[in-house]
Amino acid sequence: MSPRPARLLLPLALGTQVLIYGFACEEDSEGKQHAAPPVINIDDVRYEGGMTDEAVQSILGVPAIINDDKAPLASAPQEGAIVPPSPPFTFTWSASSVRRAPLPSWMGPERSAFAHGTPYTGVAYILTFHTSLNPKLVRVATSKTSYTPDEAAWNDLKTAGCPITLTLTVARTENNNVVVGGGPYTSSKGITFTIGP
Repeated sequence: MSPRPARLLLPLALGTQVLIYGFACEEDSEGKQHAAPPVINIDDVRYEGGMTDEAVQSILGVPAIINDDKAPLASAPQEGAIVPPSPPFTFTWSASSVRRAPLPSWMGPERSAFAHGTPYTGVAYILTFHTSLNPKLVRVATSKTSYTPDEAAWNDLKTAGCPITLTLTVARTENNNVVVGGGPYTSSKGITFTIGP
């Protein structure tokens, strides 16, 4: 190949690399690159329904949007309920109407080759049981619309010794990443209950 055609292909090759790699870097308006967001401690989170730690990091990595229309609605227990101490209570909520805004496949989120484990795609729920003294009494990540605590989680809830509030957060993920228009969303208030003696 003569030197001239090679020089003509150089801008094309550089333009292709910008398209491929340009979206991977975060820069501000002045062109300065920023460090990746800090890793959130999720060691206490319990997982169900195929959820992954990468998906949970993605969901909890941004503040949830308060939106009562898109947030899941708890159906059990009711506000102010006294839950019996045995057997473990089954918490239930409505499915969310969170929908995905379509993106061209080449602009999609991180692919499975860049994450360990099987990436999670679908609607994800984060349950946070908290008290005035413990903001992370029990946290659960699930794809289901119900949760029955195992013995350890139920014991943590029973020994709280005060009213417990359940807050539900929802997001739609693709390959562990929250999609555009997929949240995370939470309601303006949680459900507060107590566990009886």
